[in-house]
Amino acid sequence: MEFDRCHQLLDLHDTTKDDAYLERAITIHGSIIKNPPEDRLSHAYLMARLAGKHLKRFQVLENLHDIDRAVDLMDQVLNMTPLDHDSRSRRLIELGLCYGNRFERTAQVADLDTAISAYQQADELVSSRDKDQSLILAQIARWLTERHLATNSAQDLDLAVDTAKAALLLAPDNTNILTTLANALTYRFERRSDHNDLDQSLSVFEKAVRLSSAEPEREPGILQAYAHALRERFELFGNIRDLDLAIATISETMDLVSQGSPLKYTYMQDQATYLGRRFIHTGGGNESNPTQDLDDALLLTEKILLEAPPAHRDRPDWLEAHGNKLGMRFEVLGDGKSLDEAIKYTQEAVASVSRSSYSYPYKLINYGNWLGERFQRTLSIEDLNKAIEVTDEAVNVTLESDRNKARWRSRLGKWLRRRAESSGDQRDLDHAIEVLELAVESTPQEDVDRPPRLLNLATCYAMRFDQNRRLEDLNKSIDTKQMALDQTPADNPFRATLTGSLGNDLYRRAKHSRSKADMDDSIQKYEEGLGLAHPHSMGRLCDLTFLGKTLRERFELFSEGRSTEDIDRSIKVLKEALDVVENDNSWRCRILWNIGLSYVTLYNETDEPPDDALENALLAFKECFQSPHCEAWYRISGARNAAVVLMDMENPKEAAGVLKEAIRLLPTLTPRFLSRLDQQRAIAQLSGVASLATWIALEAELDLYECLVLLEGSRGIMASLLMETRMDMSMMDQETASEFREARERLAAQASSSGKTGLATDDLAMQSLYVRESQSRYVAEEELQLLIKRIQADPRSKDFLQPPSLDELLGILDNDTIVVLSASKQRSAAFVINKRNAISLVELTNLDLDDINKHVHRLQSSRPYVDIGMLEWLWDVIACPILDRCGFGKLAPGQSLPRVFWIPTGSLSRLPIHAAGRHSIKSKDSVMDRVMSSYSSSLRSLVYAKKVNSKAPNVSNHGSMGKALLVAMGKAPKDSRLSSLPFATKEVEKISNLCPSLGLDPVRLSSQTRAGVLEELGSLFFHFAGHGYSDSLDPAQSGLHLEDGLLTVADIQAHKMGEQAPFLGYLSACLTGANDADRLIDEGIHLISACQLAGFRHVIGAMWQVSDNSCAQVAESAYSGIASRGMTDRSVCAALHDAVLALRDAWVATRPSATRSMADPSVTQYYDRIDDEEEEEEDDSQRDDGGRDGRLKSTNVRVAALVTADWVPYVHYGP
Repeated sequence: MEFDRCHQLLDLHDTTKDDAYLERAITIHGSIIKNPPEDRLSHAYLMARLAGKHLKRFQVLENLHDIDRAVDLMDQVLNMTPLDHDSRSRRLIELGLCYGNRFERTAQVADLDTAISAYQQADELVSSRDKDQSLILAQIARWLTERHLATNSAQDLDLAVDTAKAALLLAPDNTNILTTLANALTYRFERRSDHNDLDQSLSVFEKAVRLSSAEPEREPGILQAYAHALRERFELFGNIRDLDLAIATISETMDLVSQGSPLKYTYMQDQATYLGRRFIHTGGGNESNPTQDLDDALLLTEKILLEAPPAHRDRPDWLEAHGNKLGMRFEVLGDGKSLDEAIKYTQEAVASVSRSSYSYPYKLINYGNWLGERFQRTLSIEDLNKAIEVTDEAVNVTLESDRNKARWRSRLGKWLRRRAESSGDQRDLDHAIEVLELAVESTPQEDVDRPPRLLNLATCYAMRFDQNRRLEDLNKSIDTKQMALDQTPADNPFRATLTGSLGNDLYRRAKHSRSKADMDDSIQKYEEGLGLAHPHSMGRLCDLTFLGKTLRERFELFSEGRSTEDIDRSIKVLKEALDVVENDNSWRCRILWNIGLSYVTLYNETDEPPDDALENALLAFKECFQSPHCEAWYRISGARNAAVVLMDMENPKEAAGVLKEAIRLLPTLTPRFLSRLDQQRAIAQLSGVASLATWIALEAELDLYECLVLLEGSRGIMASLLMETRMDMSMMDQETASEFREARERLAAQASSSGKTGLATDDLAMQSLYVRESQSRYVAEEELQLLIKRIQADPRSKDFLQPPSLDELLGILDNDTIVVLSASKQRSAAFVINKRNAISLVELTNLDLDDINKHVHRLQSSRPYVDIGMLEWLWDVIACPILDRCGFGKLAPGQSLPRVFWIPTGSLSRLPIHAAGRHSIKSKDSVMDRVMSSYSSSLRSLVYAKKVNSKAPNVSNHGSMGKALLVAMGKAPKDSRLSSLPFATKEVEKISNLCPSLGLDPVRLSSQTRAGVLEELGSLFFHFAGHGYSDSLDPAQSGLHLEDGLLTVADIQAHKMGEQAPFLGYLSACLTGANDADRLIDEGIHLISACQLAGFRHVIGAMWQVSDNSCAQVAESAYSGIASRGMTDRSVCAALHDAVLALRDAWVATRPSATRSMADPSVTQYYDRIDDEEEEEEDDSQRDDGGRDGRLKSTNVRVAALVTADWVPYVHYGP
């Protein structure tokens, strides 16, 4: 009875459409399931009817419960239907429909897989004469197309086309089948750019549209798909009539659907897209409303988002479309709010779609585009970085056959160029290479331009190897050049260029891997290239030069039996090149430089060198240096080499003169328009010039001030550039000073110009734009240089941007003393500057460069643990001789400590001179017991700090009370493996309580982000308590850990303060005074110097890791000391000195025997560095709290006899 009653209720529902009958039927069926009838097929039929009801109701109400119930019922029905039963094909179709409808609601590909499988099984069961087969095949084709859109499967798309064609053979005039085939062809065209697919698609669509016009109920999906194909043809050929027809067709489609149909949103979306495209292409408006199309499109996309179900599977597309229309409005109206909204919507679209989706790269591109546009508006580097990231990802996930690939590449190139101009990040080179790789890959194998393109790409790989020393890049360059060579005909003159270039890479690899086989192959390639090259070609000149260089290198690395054949031949081929090169050819300088090196090698590495070898080397180096047509690096290197040869020839006077001229050229290596990384790379190539210059100047018995000028001029080059805009300009008239500031600012603006143009984003337009902007930077640099020369030609301002004069040095000293330390293999000395003796020299005869490097290496391996023997060694060989010469002995009662400004150079800057001594209860033989110590990175920066804002800070200039920005990063930043710092929060609370006594108003940020800190960085005081980080590869990326990442040296250096310079930056963190980049050691690039360059008068920091607890103790004591003494320059130094001295005395009190001769085993550490993936772990017996080190570094060095001495690393920089 229940079984029949259920059928009756379903019949009534069929007739009346009253859901009450359906609900009663569902209830009754629940009872039937508990006691199912024996006739399983009859029960299956009833369940199939119920499933169909649930499906239909879902299609109207979109209630997921209905479609889930339909799927469950049909799964049971199929299990109850025998494999050989006539109804099984029908049940498979019904099952497929249920799963297919659920996919359309949830976008779960597994449901679509089941739907396709069910229909394919049904297709196998039906006869070819069955009228349903064409419909089954058509549905399979539709779902295969859907799966392609969800998974990007090319196989599905091909199968969809084939399946639809098979369906069409069975029903040639079925409009739905025609539309299915045409759709699949359109999508395949988008994937492969085969015009035949698009032509076929439109032809099939036109037939479908023609046939559907005669049908009583026209199918809107046919018109929608036809409009889509028309839009694709418009994108291909740009015929506006196609787009107009697409808009008219989709408008007709919208008229065919009811207001309640869920399809209306899809059609509204299409119409908005086409209107937007027409607006871009034509302006899309009229005289009364020029933005009519755009306005209409925005109304449509906004309406969709407001009315459509939030969980609709097409919502990511709608979000993207609305964001793009808002972005278009920004482009037209310059409305920043619209741009922010565009980014918000497109970002949400990216987050809402699967990475495997067909539309994923489109969403990435649009999101990246609006981020990039906002960067051009606001210069937010975060926006630009994200734009490059998502655009690069879009390029990578887009298929090579996709015709949009070129467009994505164009966008990527645009944002890469912008970031290169803005930040100079050399990692952009890697992404730029990918763009070139795409250009090569899209070039047919038979194209005559393919080999040159391969060579260009390979040259980029080789350049990247030169920067990062990764052998992978060099091998890739070699392989790519070999590929180009294989594709170049034997009689093509381009083979000579390729062969020589391949020789260059084999030489690089030979040097890197010390491979004689590669060196031999390199020489062979040069010789082959010379045989192919035109006698007077530049290529031949290059090959001769490289051959001579490589022969010298092979002699130096692999010569057996000391045969001089290679070095003799090296000189011979280089002379051959010199004989044919013109005097005004810049390549001449390179040839001369190599000739000089080959003669030096001949002199140093052979048993019986010619008598004139050194003389010939000197002549070559001097001509190289004096050549007006020469790159700056070769001129400077030639001069340095000439100076060394002159010293070998015992002619220090001439050596000093040559080197003096070379040092004047050093700034030309770092023009202001170069990126910071490019500047660092250029400077690093000439590391060691400072110590060489000092040694030679002293040997030449130059005036001590002249020696200092040479030393000063060869150090801190980047810092000097950064200080230019803050230098004293009082010696020049106001008009000239303003002209200089404007020229400097103009150059800075050119280096980071937004590059806004109306050009299209194709490669050619982008290259043209880049060239124009780079030319503008060169012009701005040249104008500034000419202005500086004019300023320095005026007697009143002749010393502008020059090293400080002796009078300036003496004028800032009061009773203080400056000590400049210099060390080289040949000679070490200290320049002592004070009012009593002006400049005097203290020879440091026991200071050996090898000892310095050993102690530095050990310290870097063991820090934060300290070798107390190092402190005693520093005292014996450096500090004690200097302090004794200055008369700084034990103090008389009541006498205040004198003050010394230490300016260590080279590796000495990594050692704690201020902590040198024998630290025990009875001993006063230490720097700390005799003087107060401050540091400076250079004489120039010390004079600048003393002269600028020379009076004590006027708190009123910062408001009624000066601000003190207090940042406590007690909790480790998110996604970091750094330890928490409980004392950091307590430290800042104590400093906050001390602020009123200093006349300061404490400022605490609700969000301690980079932007928030930079905005308040101009406060009178800035105190940071948290983790520091030192980057040994790029010290400008060292920084302070904030909530959203590192506040780096580069960030702080680039920050512009207000008119009133801040007084104190207190960096209570590890490694804020560390610079572990060996080749940039004389640039003094660390967080402390960055704060000084940004405008802070005083900076306190730490040379290496410090404990959380000691940081809090020292900070509280230092601030209390400043408060009690008053806010003066001397009070900062004195307050830190007393705070550290108290910590030292407490340390000594517990370690009376902690000396080099009597190390206490109980305090001796055996410290083993750990691998890259872990942080440093410390012995709890020595540390009861975490360190403030945000650096992860591996050295794998085991050292002994080390102690914790948390008082050692603290340093003060300031006047």
